[in-house]
Amino acid sequence: MVSVIARTARREKPLPGCGAVRRGPRARGRVEPSPRGTGSRRDARHQRVVAAVLQRSEARRVAARGAVAVDGGVAVRADPPGLGAAVAARVVGGEHAVGRGRRCGDRAAQALHQGRVGAALRRAEAGRVAAARAVAVDGGVTRGAEQKTFLQSLKRQLRFKRDQSQTLFATGFEMAGAVDEAQVESLGEEEIFEAIRHDVLAGAYYLVDYRGYAGYEPGDNVVNIFALGSLTTEALKASDALLRRGIYANVIVVTCTDLLLGVQAHQDGYAVLKQRLGLNANLHIVPAKEGGDVNLELAVIAGRRVPCVSVHDGEPGLLDNIGSALGIRQESLAIRKHSKCGRPSEIYKYHGLDSESIIEACGKVLAETALEQTVVSTNTLASLHAGQQSTAPQTDWRQLWPERHDH
Repeated sequence: MVSVIARTARREKPLPGCGAVRRGPRARGRVEPSPRGTGSRRDARHQRVVAAVLQRSEARRVAARGAVAVDGGVAVRADPPGLGAAVAARVVGGEHAVGRGRRCGDRAAQALHQGRVGAALRRAEAGRVAAARAVAVDGGVTRGAEQKTFLQSLKRQLRFKRDQSQTLFATGFEMAGAVDEAQVESLGEEEIFEAIRHDVLAGAYYLVDYRGYAGYEPGDNVVNIFALGSLTTEALKASDALLRRGIYANVIVVTCTDLLLGVQAHQDGYAVLKQRLGLNANLHIVPAKEGGDVNLELAVIAGRRVPCVSVHDGEPGLLDNIGSALGIRQESLAIRKHSKCGRPSEIYKYHGLDSESIIEACGKVLAETALEQTVVSTNTLASLHAGQQSTAPQTDWRQLWPERHDH
């Protein structure tokens, strides 16, 4: 559009009705009204070209305004449901186009350009107002999950059920003594969005959370998947596939790496990771299934932690310190080689970021965790059976290490 107008401004013989270009060192590029009329073929053709470009741009913005997306992991609710897009980015692009149009030197075309684009921007602004009920994080332009999937996943969680005393099972995976997750009433949408809003702003939130489900055994069949941006959809596919194998894979969507794992997280002792998300390196003691020599003095059991897998389409350093921050086994899936052209599914597979790669990574960390063994002395077991009283468990590392006093 701008190039069409710019070519017009460079012509020695101006288009009828668009003004005459002055000559001279101080008047270069200036435009004066032309005494000729505005009904010529060239003028009409010029206006049609500009109008067609504007209409295409407006159509894209109208589609974006009806977006139902999760930008940066945040649900954006706009009134016609439909396509996922980054509304703010398109609007800013339109405003930038207006600025370029002002520099073209063609006043007639500028007025037409500003009028059409201005109207489109006002309509896009209305869409942004409709989306203002949601949360904007860092001007997010990375789509995490479709609005429908986003809400359905949240409603499955026990924390968003009105009766939280029930033990749930996933629909289609019936278990004795548990209730179908779909049969327990969920909170209203506004209540869910208000609750999840604080988690989003804190840096991460549970999109899939199987805590409170029957058969959920940390240290045996539980793994946490951390997803960032567009790889959230692949993480959801992997979680569903793992559930069919009897593995409960929670999906945690990262909305801000700095708040979760960066400098700010380090300053507060990774509070979001450990306290808000409730993750830790606790050992879950279970009998060793195989391996290990058992004699009269030692009893071999398995002490397992809950491992994690991270996946994102960026350099590994964004999420690869979750395991070290918590003290657990982690497998980090990220971009580690030069990319190629192709469809998103092909690129994800090429880089090992697709759902199958996530499933394989989950199996790897679970298997490696299962190989770890904890050996407990029989004397320790005997003292426990003797009923010796133990003090309350300590949770603050400062209780075990004296505070430093600077002189």
